[in-house]
This record gives sequence, structure tokens and C-alpha cells, in this order.
Amino acid sequence: MKKISCLLALVTLLSFTPTSPDPISDADRAQLVAQLESTRDLLLKTVEGLSEEQFNYRSAEGKWTVLDGLGTAVLANAG
Repeated sequence: MKKISCLLALVTLLSFTPTSPDPISDADRAQLVAQLESTRDLLLKTVEGLSEEQFNYRSAEGKWTVLDGLGTAVLANAG
């Protein structure tokens, strides 16, 4: 469960990492932050209560687990 908590914390931190040095307007920034927060909250709500076994469940050989998917999302957003 500790591994899952660390991964979710990383998702939260990386979702606020700027990926472009170009300035954006305050209104655009506020909208983007709101969308990121909403997405983070939805993700956390979706996986809360899953057991470690559920996080690591693989429906078939070669298929992804929930943890695999979350890890890939974190890496993709780390840019």
C-alpha cells in the first residue's frame, strides 16, 4: 500500500509541474489548474479503496495492472 500512496503523491506533484516556459494568461492558468485539480481528484476517487491485490491484478499475461497505468500516466506527465 505504501507503493501506491507514493505513486499517487507523485501524480499529484507532477500534475502541477510546468512543461513550457511560455507565459500564459492568469485566466488560462487558473482554468488549467482547476482542470488538473479536478482530474487529480477524480483519479484519487476512482482508485481509493482499492486493495494492493486490486492495484496489481493483471487480467491476462501482458495486460496492464492499475498500477502500471498510473505509473505510465506519471511518467508521461513528467515530460
